[in-house]
Amino acid sequence: MSGCNSNPAFILRLLGFAPFERRPRGGWRFGTRNIADFVIDRLVATGRARIDGDFVLLVPAEVKP
Repeated sequence: MSGCNSNPAFILRLLGFAPFERRPRGGWRFGTRNIADFVIDRLVATGRARIDGDFVLLVPAEVKP
């Protein structure tokens, strides 16, 4: 597994460009890059991403006044 696949900052940056799509064989993808389920599970658990059907979307950060 590539080291950048488990780097949350890198994954969040990719999510800022476009949502991830569910792969038919499991996991997620961004273009040709495969993203492991455990990475997405961790981002969802911390509230930084959400799953909407077959897509993973970035949850916008709250802006404090």
